[in-house]
Order: sequence, then C-alpha cells, then structure tokens
Amino acid sequence: MSDKLWKAVERKHAEIFKGKRIPVNSTDGAEYDVVSNAFSIESKERQSYPSWLIDAVSKIEARCKTGTLPIVILHEKGQLYDNDMVVIRLKHFRDYYI
Repeated sequence: MSDKLWKAVERKHAEIFKGKRIPVNSTDGAEYDVVSNAFSIESKERQSYPSWLIDAVSKIEARCKTGTLPIVILHEKGQLYDNDMVVIRLKHFRDYYI
C-alpha cells in the first residue's frame, strides 16, 4: 500500500530537521507532527499557496540586502503584533539555523 503524501512530507521534514515524525496514533501524547531538539513542527501540505503570498516572498527575495534573511511578516488587522506570523522559505531557514 502506498504511503499518504502528508506522511511522506512529515518524514521529509523530520529528516531535514534531524528529528522524528510522530505518528497520529502516538501513545506519548504528542500533538505535533515532527519533533527535533529545537523545534516542535506542524507540517502542512497543500496543492498550492495563495498567489499574494508567493508574490510577497518573491518580492523580498529579489530585493533583500545581501547577507540578510528574506522573510515576510503577516499581520492580522486588529491583532497584537506578537501574534504576527513569519514566513520564510525552508532553504533560507535551513541555511541560517540548521
């Protein structure tokens, strides 16, 4: 029986982060997909990203200062800034942090 794509994605993320995939039926009470020494990871696979998000990431990658990390910060109107989300390509995150 072939593996579900989302399981394969979780396994790949576990490999990249030198961590471990936590099965859905885990008995240790874990409520995340992957765990490593530094990260608890919720791994999501989608058919495509919203075009506005792709545009924002592409824009900062094209314009970022050499030696800096290109990130997009998402802010929800009316919410606290501490709740903003940071979007970064995995390759940039991996090169910088792992």
